[in-house]
Amino acid sequence: MAKARKHSKVVLVRHPDALDRKGKPVPEVIQEMLDEAVKALVGTDDPLEAWAKIVKPGDLVGIKSNVWYFLPTPK
Repeated sequence: MAKARKHSKVVLVRHPDALDRKGKPVPEVIQEMLDEAVKALVGTDDPLEAWAKIVKPGDLVGIKSNVWYFLPTPK
């Protein structure tokens, strides 16, 4: 089993249009948010380069979303 790193990096991404009027996720906006988060995590301006650094073909990826809407997070 892989060892956990001593320090983790957390990326907070917000977008006012992430949900439609019915509260459903807008796929295009969510993809943009994920790309921005991965670019920030890796430190590059190219989303394809960023994804390639952390995900390889055959990898299974899980993404945890926190419901931070009601929490006081920095803007």
